Amino acid sequence: MARLELMNIDQFIQKRGIKQVKSARVEGRGGKLDAEGLFSEVIFGRVGTPTRRSSFGYIALNVKIIHPEIWDFIIGLNPLIGKMVIGRKNFMINEKGLLEEILTGDYGLSGIKDLIENWDKLDLSVLGKGKADIVKFLKKNRESIFIDKILVLPAKFAGGNKNKKLRS
Repeated sequence: MARLELMNIDQFIQKRGIKQVKSARVEGRGGKLDAEGLFSEVIFGRVGTPTRRSSFGYIALNVKIIHPEIWDFIIGLNPLIGKMVIGRKNFMINEKGLLEEILTGDYGLSGIKDLIENWDKLDLSVLGKGKADIVKFLKKNRESIFIDKILVLPAKFAGGNKNKKLRS
């Protein structure tokens, strides 16, 4: 497994005092940049200043998701996890921390939300038998694998906007 380091997004936001992007609008009233938008001078610094190159923003997702960088690790840990996440099967977690398919009409655990809410009940060492490096990585990064915020790059690097007015 390639060496992968996960950033704790919440710590990064807190340490750097990163501000939240709350609007997808580029322009606000009077043709000025939206103060809460993706090119905000309040969040990213004034147009033309060096802070536009280094100031991040973040978007609150309002739901926990699996960090995109480790999606394949979690799904690849055990085939049952993949079946649970996509909602094809219903499961329970037994006393040993393993997933067991529910074959009756009873409702069980199914989907990403149920996986995230019950993650700590799973015995990753047994579920990921033969994948010790992935299990170790997931245990080490427990606080960073489920996220509810995503970083926004500094406005200077936000894309090839051709509008000179919005150039940072």
